[in-house]
Amino acid sequence: SGPPSPNFPAVVERNKYGQRIDRLDFKNITKEDLARVKKLKLCNMHYLLGECTNANCHHDHDYKLSKHEKLVLQAVARMTPCRFGTGCDDVNCIYGHRCPQSEFGKKECQWGSNCRFDPSQHGIDTTVVKVTKI
Repeated sequence: SGPPSPNFPAVVERNKYGQRIDRLDFKNITKEDLARVKKLKLCNMHYLLGECTNANCHHDHDYKLSKHEKLVLQAVARMTPCRFGTGCDDVNCIYGHRCPQSEFGKKECQWGSNCRFDPSQHGIDTTVVKVTKI
């Protein structure tokens, strides 16, 4: 991966089991915010990493994003599971490494077997004990 994105920290935080922890702060994000930003069909790569490398991208690259909308878009991106799961080391990864709907110690969320996240990405201990600087 390239240099760290200004939108994400230049570290990968992990718990005592070595699982990646993404800070998911949904406190100031409503369901309406999520629905509205999803409908905009914005390019996550463009808005969160600064460039889109997909020549065939059909998502919006011209919308003027507010600071709050950027936070909402980060939350939307974290709702898509990273293919590398909790072991991902990419400091610029915009995807989710744990289910945002799961609670510590619980191996399922409200979506049950229909959740897009792997069972191993549920119930994650979010206590940071190790930081990998990139």
